[in-house]
Amino acid sequence: MEYTALGVAVNLASRLEATCTPGRILVSFPVYALTKDLFPYEALQERELKGFARRVRVCELDPDEVSDE
Repeated sequence: MEYTALGVAVNLASRLEATCTPGRILVSFPVYALTKDLFPYEALQERELKGFARRVRVCELDPDEVSDE
């Protein structure tokens, strides 16, 4: 069997992955808003992403800065 995922969320995930700094994690604003107290994110920024009419609010996380506590 073969499966295909379609939709805005899949497109956004693909664009975030493609524009992210290697070794880091780039998340959309809704993910940031739900997890901002749990992880040490950098400052929010807006990026133009292919396939999106408006700039997308994103935030980047360095996984090496996340403690195991």
